[in-house]
Amino acid sequence: MVAHADDEVIGIGGLLAFHAQRGDSVHVVHATTGGRGDPDARHEDIEAMRQQEGVDALAALGIDPPTTLGFQDGSLSGCERELATALGELFAEHTPGLLYTFHRGEYHADHRAIAAAACKARDFLEAACRILLFGVNQAVPFGDLYDYSDLVAVKQRALACFRSQLAYLDFATKVMQRDQAATVNVELPEVTHAELLAEVDRETWPAHIGKLDAFVT
Repeated sequence: MVAHADDEVIGIGGLLAFHAQRGDSVHVVHATTGGRGDPDARHEDIEAMRQQEGVDALAALGIDPPTTLGFQDGSLSGCERELATALGELFAEHTPGLLYTFHRGEYHADHRAIAAAACKARDFLEAACRILLFGVNQAVPFGDLYDYSDLVAVKQRALACFRSQLAYLDFATKVMQRDQAATVNVELPEVTHAELLAEVDRETWPAHIGKLDAFVT
């Protein structure tokens, strides 16, 4: 569950490729339509373009097209109640055994709103559901490394699908460098790239949200 098409690939594209390779059922949810992703108006229909980029990137990872909830970019901090309702319905419908979403310390307000709304909807998750939190523009404090070194090329292909966004910033290169830097203290030469996540459960999730609130302005 993420805010924008590209968030899940930036944060956990390697892990998603791993799940697809293993044959797991993966359901990706984008909260927003991507309408504010083209501030210089370089493209004719940025919403359609960004949503197609999201479909293409997931296909590169081996994953089916996402569900898009239809919220507007930049609006999520004022929609946490509606978001929590929508997420609760999705949780109840799909009964995931593993949930990936943002940790609360993200810089982007839309990301923090998703983190809070998902936590509010936690009672709709099965008690045994694992909850793993990741970051896009802020690393997860005290997180665990998930090695995806054998899937680096797959994540790179998926990142390259976001042409409308890469026209503004080469975040694809930075993402791969960040994932490589995460392994700085790993002595195994075959481990070159990893994604950083923190695990919570339904009982400890609210404390995670509250603890990191103090670092968010």
